Amino acid sequence: MSYQIKITIDNTKVGGLGDHTDFPVLITEESMPVSFWANAAKSNIWLQDSEGAKLKREIVSLDNAGRTLELWVKVPTLSYNSDTILYLNYGDSSLAETNDADTWDSDFEAVLHLKDARDGIDSTGVNNFTASGNVGDFAEDSNSGEIGAHQGVAFDGTNYYVLHTDNVKKYDIFWNLLLTNNTVFAEAQAILAAAGGDTYNHMVDGAVFDGFLYFGMGDDGETPWTSLRIVKMRTSDLVVTDCVENDREGVDAEFTDGNLYVDETYIYAVCYNAGGSNTIFRFNLSDYSHATDITLSASISYMQGISWNGTHYFITGDANKIFQVQADGTILGSVYQFTRDDIEGIQCLPDGKIAVLYDDTQISDNKVYILKQPAGKVGNGCEFDGTGDYFVKASFPALLEACTLEISAKIDTIDVDRRFTSMIGQLDWKPYFSGGQYRIYCWRGTWVFSDVISDPRGSMHRFAITYNGSNITFYLDGIAIGSPAETGSIASEDFYIGSFLGSQYYADGVLDEFRVSSVVRSPAWLTTCFNNQDSPSTFYSAEESQIPANSIRPPAAFAEAWR
Repeated sequence: MSYQIKITIDNTKVGGLGDHTDFPVLITEESMPVSFWANAAKSNIWLQDSEGAKLKREIVSLDNAGRTLELWVKVPTLSYNSDTILYLNYGDSSLAETNDADTWDSDFEAVLHLKDARDGIDSTGVNNFTASGNVGDFAEDSNSGEIGAHQGVAFDGTNYYVLHTDNVKKYDIFWNLLLTNNTVFAEAQAILAAAGGDTYNHMVDGAVFDGFLYFGMGDDGETPWTSLRIVKMRTSDLVVTDCVENDREGVDAEFTDGNLYVDETYIYAVCYNAGGSNTIFRFNLSDYSHATDITLSASISYMQGISWNGTHYFITGDANKIFQVQADGTILGSVYQFTRDDIEGIQCLPDGKIAVLYDDTQISDNKVYILKQPAGKVGNGCEFDGTGDYFVKASFPALLEACTLEISAKIDTIDVDRRFTSMIGQLDWKPYFSGGQYRIYCWRGTWVFSDVISDPRGSMHRFAITYNGSNITFYLDGIAIGSPAETGSIASEDFYIGSFLGSQYYADGVLDEFRVSSVVRSPAWLTTCFNNQDSPSTFYSAEESQIPANSIRPPAAFAEAWR
């Protein structure tokens, strides 16, 4: 079945007295019907204009369970004096739609959404940035209270499953206990004994897939474990239905603990190894046989949990850290660090949060903590802690005498030096407080500054500057706040976000939706950007209409260009 949503952009929210060409419009979860969350996928969403022409689009995130969406669509002509009509189509499982780099016009030099990916991906596909420090840190949102958890945590969209050393407990989303199985070992060992397997007395982290909880099991007396014992438990009643022993001796003699994540094809496992391990082990879900492993870009010690959020693995390790890892095994860095050691199981949740089990038996602080990323202007943002977090792109292209920089920021700390961005000696940009006044400053050989503004700390704002070779114009939430004179050409230089030189003047707060253009965007363009991002629900309206199966497909004439 195919579905269609009519998107009507309110022309009164479009700034200026002229149309905008190739304007990137943000579409979010606002006003999306129930059928969208049941049938939409990144691979089956495509858009067209009122004449039927297919439009370029980028889907940054789609979370059906959490009902969140960030989608950008290039609108060829965004009208200022009449409503613009678009159609969003979804639900056709035969399609294989992908993101289009040219969702962003050729004047964009970089577009960074600054979400949970710490790899600084530029949506134009040209100028990727590299993260340093703990950019994108999570923060505690809530916890389960004292439940005496010890080994692992899993979630199936409705219930939590907490694995202890010798039992499994099932909770609802409010941490009310629903069910306990205290006979896990007896049930599993009965199956193993029939197959001639050993006996075990220790459980570790696991994951839920298709109505079953999978987790590892071993023997505390065996160090290191040389086999992976996989237990399969039915989630409805916590009954063990299968248990296998997968001999790993000779493949990895340090296979200590079997902390699992499961998808439709593989079981993934990591090793608790004080000396470090650089492997994500994979086993075929169908028969538990060994598949091709994933090699990490570096070793991580004391790995005790692994999960996947749809784009990255998250692994607990080094006793107190959560690492973010790309699909190919590249470690992007630590995204959270506890003040004490001994974090174990981990579970990525459908709303972008992470559940992690903190096990400190010495102080009875055995809890499941729910961590979340900070809110940005659009969805999540990146936390910059003021002590060492930044992104950098070496040798960023010259911007000459025409450019626009845009960023959304919730500023926590302002002093005389903390940077939004910095191109060394070419173009520095920062919030500033001195003499009891708040301004925005910019360096082009000398400091120039905006008009006085209200204290910007504590709330998310949209900041922008434009440079035309004669003046730098400052913008706050789509409104110009000063245009001092400045001249000269901006040469190629290393470009930092959130720091000066990557060694000082670090930003403190949340940054989101960073863009660089090699043209001077008009005041009307910047006002329209702010209106769209600040309140998507008033920028456009959405109205659903059901389309008969297979009656609407991407135009055939565009088939090759859009696949």
